[in-house]
Amino acid sequence: MVRLVRLQRIGVCTIVGCLLGTLLAFPGSEAVAADASTWAMFLAIVPLDSAAIWHGWFEGQQRWQLASFDASQTVLRTAIGRNLGSDADVWAGYAWVPVYRPRPRREHRLWQQAQWRIERFVLRFRSEERFYERAGGELRLRFQARATLHVGGVPVVLSDEVFAIAARWDRSTPLGYEQNRLQLRALLPLVESVRLELGYLHIHFRNGAMQHVARVSVVYQPR
Repeated sequence: MVRLVRLQRIGVCTIVGCLLGTLLAFPGSEAVAADASTWAMFLAIVPLDSAAIWHGWFEGQQRWQLASFDASQTVLRTAIGRNLGSDADVWAGYAWVPVYRPRPRREHRLWQQAQWRIERFVLRFRSEERFYERAGGELRLRFQARATLHVGGVPVVLSDEVFAIAARWDRSTPLGYEQNRLQLRALLPLVESVRLELGYLHIHFRNGAMQHVARVSVVYQPR
């Protein structure tokens, strides 16, 4: 029991620390009008062998501006992952990301991920090598902490993720903090191995701009 309480405190403190870091990162930023979007996602994480050690990741996302419902971005992401025991896994994959607004561009992205589970808490580290067609590239690092709670019998996930630009080539992108994503979502089972996720995502950008996102996801994950 004592160990569980300590782990809970570590998870909560990590999330709170990320939030405080975001709020203090740019205290002098000018207020910028918030944007609103809708993101829809389908994600399938499926075993590739009978022992369920190797897994495949197949993800498709479509993002729209809420006011006009114009498509702003598509994300097609795939990867192969390996379980490292029952509490950790690693992934490596590729993503194709065409952006339509505000400036059209296409991005090819290599990504790697490591994830650790500690009771009801998950810590995730992801690195992304982003290559823009005829526009250079950059290395982006992401750290996410999330906790699963139960509210009225419904699993609810609270997460916070910090993004930072670690390196760049043929681009003038500022190094350091890029954005922070705070998210709350409910997990609703539909049928066996399939769940619906409904949530709200708040994004804070380095220039002080904010984005409010309504998220709808369908996840297929056989056990």
